[in-house]
Amino acid sequence: MRPAGAATINLRLAAVRRMADEASDTGLLSPDLAAAIRRVQGARRIGVRVGNWLSAQEGLRSAGKSMRAIATELNQAGLRTRAGTP
Repeated sequence: MRPAGAATINLRLAAVRRMADEASDTGLLSPDLAAAIRRVQGARRIGVRVGNWLSAQEGLRSAGKSMRAIATELNQAGLRTRAGTP
């Protein structure tokens, strides 16, 4: 069996924390024990993100294009923007 990744461990730990809080609220678990469970630290995420990430300039350029596309769609649908109103 493969060991679980950090994201999986942290996701499951979050569920255990929520369950401990609920159990404490209903009186099934002492508040001290629930607080101790809440203090358990999650798994560290180490490594480098891989993939094709945009630079800041590329992100701004892409955002500008999408805003123009949205404005064009709204204009064609009959909605007017301040910049597009004659």
